[in-house]
Amino acid sequence: MEVYKISRSLILWRHAHAGIGSDDYNRKLDERGKNEAKIMAKFLLKNKNPDLILCSTASRAIETLNALLEVDQLVSPVFDKNLYLAEPRTIINSIIKAADNQNTILLIAHNPGIHELSKSLTKNNKKKSLQDGFPTASMAFISMESEDWCNLGNNQLRLEKLIRPKDLNN
Repeated sequence: MEVYKISRSLILWRHAHAGIGSDDYNRKLDERGKNEAKIMAKFLLKNKNPDLILCSTASRAIETLNALLEVDQLVSPVFDKNLYLAEPRTIINSIIKAADNQNTILLIAHNPGIHELSKSLTKNNKKKSLQDGFPTASMAFISMESEDWCNLGNNQLRLEKLIRPKDLNN
């Protein structure tokens, strides 16, 4: 009897570029950010279809998500206020709390937490340029060979690719 490993995918998407403002939580995407979000949303849908979408409740994260939902409604997103400027452990806890049997989870959140989480989860990130930063609207595609999302923080996962908007503009 063959044993099949279940591979789960986690896509970490940093919100697109936002304008400067004194009210950080309510900052909106600027024109650059709106363009970045559209480009990255189309790229995402050509590569993966998330079974679960987790999103910060900050305006710029929601606007980034909306660029995706304008292209395809996919699934109803889950909004989590704990993802606003969250540290890696908080992000992991949010994923574990919301996840069930989904194969692909998309998470839209903020730096520095999303970048730190990407680096700490993945064992092969040096080759994929995570060390160079995680610019706005970038996506890290991470795979996990486990049946249970509860193992997320306990494993070294594989960074499959890091895509930045500038990678798609050339």
